[in-house]
Amino acid sequence: MKAIVYIFACFLILTQSFAQVVNFTGNTQSYLEPCGCVDGMLGGIARRATLLKEIPKGVLVDSGNFTDIENDLDLLRNDYYVRAYNINAYDLVAIGDKEVEQSAKYLKSLKVFPKLLSTNVEFKDHSMRFNPSNVFAKKTFISLISKTEKTHSDFVVKDPVKIAKTFKNVKNLVLLSSLNQKDLKAVVSELKSNLVLVVANHSSGDFEWIEGVPVVHPGEKGKLVKSFNTATSALNTHEVKESLKEEKQNKELIDTFFIEVSKNSKLQSVVKRHFEDKELEKQVLANKNKFVGSDNCKSCHSNEYDQWKTTKHAKAMDILFKKKRDFVPDCVSCHTTGFSYDSGYSIAKREKWNQAVGCESCHGPGLNHFQNPTKANIRLKVEKQDCMSCHDAENSPNFDYKSYHSLVDHKISVKEEPIEKVIKKSKKVDLDLYVMSQCPFGIKAENKIFPLVKKYKDFLNLNLRFIATDVQGKLNPDKAAEKKKVDVPKKEEPKSGEPGCKADFDLDPNAKFQSLHGKSEVDENIIQILVGEFYPDQQLDFILERNKSIYKDWKLVAKKFGMDVEKISKAFTDGTGDKLFRENIKFGNDLDISASPTIKINGMSFTKPFHEIPLTYEICSSLENPTKDCLEAPVCSSDSHCVAPGKNGFCVNPGKKESYCEFKEPIDVSMTIIRDDSCELCATGAMLKQMHTIFPKLTVKSVDKKEPGMQDLVKKLGIDRYPVFMFSDDKFLKSPKVKFIQRLLAFKEGTYFLNPLVMEIASLDRPKKVGSLKLYMEAFSQGSNLQMDLIKMVNSLEKQNNIKIDYQFVPKVAQSKDRSPIKGVMDRRFEVEVTNPNGSKFPLMIESREGRKEIVEDVTQLCIQNKLSTAKYRDYLTSFSSQMFGFYSKIKNKQQLRIEMAKFDPSDYRNKAFKDAKITRDEQVSISQCVGSKEGPQYLVGSLIDGMGAKIVASPSLLINDTILLRHVNKKVIEVLPKLLLDK
Repeated sequence: MKAIVYIFACFLILTQSFAQVVNFTGNTQSYLEPCGCVDGMLGGIARRATLLKEIPKGVLVDSGNFTDIENDLDLLRNDYYVRAYNINAYDLVAIGDKEVEQSAKYLKSLKVFPKLLSTNVEFKDHSMRFNPSNVFAKKTFISLISKTEKTHSDFVVKDPVKIAKTFKNVKNLVLLSSLNQKDLKAVVSELKSNLVLVVANHSSGDFEWIEGVPVVHPGEKGKLVKSFNTATSALNTHEVKESLKEEKQNKELIDTFFIEVSKNSKLQSVVKRHFEDKELEKQVLANKNKFVGSDNCKSCHSNEYDQWKTTKHAKAMDILFKKKRDFVPDCVSCHTTGFSYDSGYSIAKREKWNQAVGCESCHGPGLNHFQNPTKANIRLKVEKQDCMSCHDAENSPNFDYKSYHSLVDHKISVKEEPIEKVIKKSKKVDLDLYVMSQCPFGIKAENKIFPLVKKYKDFLNLNLRFIATDVQGKLNPDKAAEKKKVDVPKKEEPKSGEPGCKADFDLDPNAKFQSLHGKSEVDENIIQILVGEFYPDQQLDFILERNKSIYKDWKLVAKKFGMDVEKISKAFTDGTGDKLFRENIKFGNDLDISASPTIKINGMSFTKPFHEIPLTYEICSSLENPTKDCLEAPVCSSDSHCVAPGKNGFCVNPGKKESYCEFKEPIDVSMTIIRDDSCELCATGAMLKQMHTIFPKLTVKSVDKKEPGMQDLVKKLGIDRYPVFMFSDDKFLKSPKVKFIQRLLAFKEGTYFLNPLVMEIASLDRPKKVGSLKLYMEAFSQGSNLQMDLIKMVNSLEKQNNIKIDYQFVPKVAQSKDRSPIKGVMDRRFEVEVTNPNGSKFPLMIESREGRKEIVEDVTQLCIQNKLSTAKYRDYLTSFSSQMFGFYSKIKNKQQLRIEMAKFDPSDYRNKAFKDAKITRDEQVSISQCVGSKEGPQYLVGSLIDGMGAKIVASPSLLINDTILLRHVNKKVIEVLPKLLLDK
């Protein structure tokens, strides 16, 4: 009987859970699979089907706009797409505004028609009707749309607000909306007490609350599946990732569609030709020119041709052949030359001489130029928009014109012989990984290396060694003397080009062991060693799980893996851990390894980036008898995998068995650095190190701003801060590595320089105001703990030195580019009336990261600053920041942050801060009046002007003495702040 009750209880729980969850998609535009060739693209019905089996069960619906039809190919694709709704057991599919752009005959023909839902759309001839509503899991689903100019004449779209009123007495409503913003707000206002969820295809944001009703955007193009729990108002977003296995039945549906396309030549020719509006392509259409293929360019442009052969353009069709999409017009048009032109590539003929993105793709059809070469009959300059015709946001989301263009720059010379490296071989490879457990770079290396270790565990020994100092052993006089006798000068260890943590600290004689990140890191190192001692098969999984949140209690992770926590704790305290740790760190200490991470393979330093491809190749190359899988391991898959001192490295045939690293001599680059020697914090070393990495033959001239002519030069360039990194000429642009600094470059008066706004620390060219400190940051910032630390430091400094520090929190706000009128309470902007010097008044729109409610808090804090005492102002900031810090400490991921921030009401935090700061009721009224009048917003305008004057581009930023600007603040900076504020 108990068993029956238990089973029934479980069934009841599952039933309740199902009843609460609504899973939904929308705006899918009949995407059968992701469009584009970039790794990691989201979407595809076959992957989605797998995801639907993994997420919590519930009602499954689509909010509409599943059509996207411009030609016969789209029509066929949409027919196949809607079949997936039945295969994947959708409960209903809403009609969106895109669907009613099609004819009634077409919608009637869809195999999903019985599941179509529309509450305010009727067939004009009344021949059939959509489902006006559906009830699932005690929820009533309705679908409303707004009429548009494109609505087909076969349909009548009734007033959505009037139709909505007929559901006023229906509880637990779910609205699937293709309404415009005006209609949506009106409908929600009518039904707000009954609505539990609105899935809005045209919502203004990803998630928002309208009059207490959750309004969620479904995503686009099938990249996401979202789940909403109507009991808890929790929204979960599930990405349709590339890593998901494709479900068989949906995969067969996709394959059948493409087979049909491959057999129909008419469907293969519907794609618009590229560059029809350009002169050379117009000549082809007029039969006055032709595409002739890249081989005909080789005789006169051999260097350019050789360089082109090394690019991905020359092998553009390979990926389509691999994915079996070589007959899909949308794909082929961007992977071939002259597609759909008479003399260009055609799917039916498959001409090999145009089976790539060849010379004529960029420079135009070349018959006339081949016959009579002149500058007038070929396209010399390739514009950014030309590249964007294929490298658009959908197909090439990571495209950056300047950096991508450098990869196809024909001026780059090509060498044929790769540089060989002698590798020590063995039957089983030793991989030594030296890390600090709390070093973010070490954690990143572990996350990449450990899965590789698992993959090749049969012929790989991992030796995980921690970087720390045995203080007791190092300070022992006898051991120190003994070590001195045998010590010999060591060559500096070769290092990876990757960033890392370096052990650099003064020894603490009171400590047993010492590590860069303190005692907590030493303890973590020992715990991980003990886990490896007692549970060797689970050590890597334990560390990978710890790396997700390295500062939380290790016991939670240990219990998750079924480990004996008491056993580990006992070994941690009884000396066992110390003994094992001392043995572990001895290896690194003997080799003087201080950089985390450091990797050695068979005792040889690994100097390439910590990426699966170069790591796998090095491991496989170190085996005496490599497996078949190893023999096919590529050397590299990107240029960053090719590293050699003083050389520029490039990966040829990336990701293939035939790949190899090619190294070229860098060009000479000269640079002048203008320093401000009066600024202690304004170090140039980090940036200069980066410049030397990018330009191995860099020569530098470094001068102080007081040198003759320097300040005049800086003013001529319009620069208001130091240091200035200025190129002596434009030769550096020819460097193949210049792509790494493209986003940092500025140009004026014939001079290239690094944009000073990107400097982590800068000295502003303005008078010093000793004892002033400004923190530029959002009121709801995740860095709110910085506010607390600064106020604590300032209060202590004032008390100790009997002085006053001018500490100000300056809200980081921006002028909105949207000049349209305020659209109601949900508008994220804030309107302020401004009077210009001529006396004319005009509205100024201000925006902040978290919108209007954050700006209201900004104004509140500014009013407190200007109306109340300094003590109350700082106490209020401390309390509010402390609460925000607590808010963020509970957030686990970005998805949860979006959900919680959408619901966030700062009024409770504000009331507590008033109480903590002992702000009286009368003072609160005064602050409220300030916020609601013109006074408070004018303070906000002052903050905007202040931030613009200092050119604040990052949050948080700290301005010290009105001259030293820091983009990022750490504990070391806070430690030196007193000295700077006191001007000592």
